[in-house]
Amino acid sequence: MNESPEPFMHWCEVCGIEELLTSEEAFRAGWDFPPRSGSWGVVSPRTCGKCPMTATVWWAVAIDGYDQTQLSTQQREVMARIVDEVPDPASAAQDSCALLEQRDQLDLDDVGSWLVVTSSGSEYLFRLDGDVRTVVRLITNESKAGADERTVMRRDGEVLPLLGLIEPPIQVGRPAYLVVGDVSDDVGYVSTTRATTPVVSIRRLR
Repeated sequence: MNESPEPFMHWCEVCGIEELLTSEEAFRAGWDFPPRSGSWGVVSPRTCGKCPMTATVWWAVAIDGYDQTQLSTQQREVMARIVDEVPDPASAAQDSCALLEQRDQLDLDDVGSWLVVTSSGSEYLFRLDGDVRTVVRLITNESKAGADERTVMRRDGEVLPLLGLIEPPIQVGRPAYLVVGDVSDDVGYVSTTRATTPVVSIRRLR
């Protein structure tokens, strides 16, 4: 357990309260929050000592068996926030969603976390860290998203290996062509390539 003695922001997905606490203070107050409870970047309860675990996204997915289509907009936003958590509590004390940079293109050599928004309303979180590259679709406007884009991932919120790009870099004004892995249960299946709708913005998260 990587636990810092420094206070960092704890937030409750149920009532919305935010408190600057150390892990020890949060634990004593009854919080369910990493690193004492659950893991960074993995869907598990984020609750204060007054709110029930039964009202969390984790409960909806793990116990009630909800899929992404059954989650509310607020629940999908909670899932997106969890996926993009900063593991280092010292860094988490800052706003983890602060947009530090906006640009017109993105290549796999650009280290960091990046939010790519497409014309269909889909939002993709790219985590590029050397050889470790992943992509997850966060929020989708299903009324506008085309069928091809919906098939890029099996479901929203699923972190998948990003194996490469066709016609790099990802660029504002044109579709992104993603090569992703782990998208099929077929034996011997390695990867698939899918195109998004045209990219409208590329922003660095941290």
